[in-house]
Amino acid sequence: MSNKDNSLDSMMGELLRIKNEIINLSKKTGTFERVTKIKEEILENGWQNILQKYHPDINIDDPASNELFQLYKYVYTDMKKKLILK
Repeated sequence: MSNKDNSLDSMMGELLRIKNEIINLSKKTGTFERVTKIKEEILENGWQNILQKYHPDINIDDPASNELFQLYKYVYTDMKKKLILK
């Protein structure tokens, strides 16, 4: 095995370690569960219903509506990229 192969293996090992740390942190903070529930809600209700329920233009009295909607939008976009949604 060459030095280049060793370097690549080392880098891949480090990336896997970092990925696992991020997953564990997400589980500890509840982010993992929250994103999972958002995915389930999107699949169950459809994006149009999510828009009607969470869009900041509809929830003008809720100061946190924009941040919440951005999270839903991020999860939705990620699901489309992963071909979970059509």
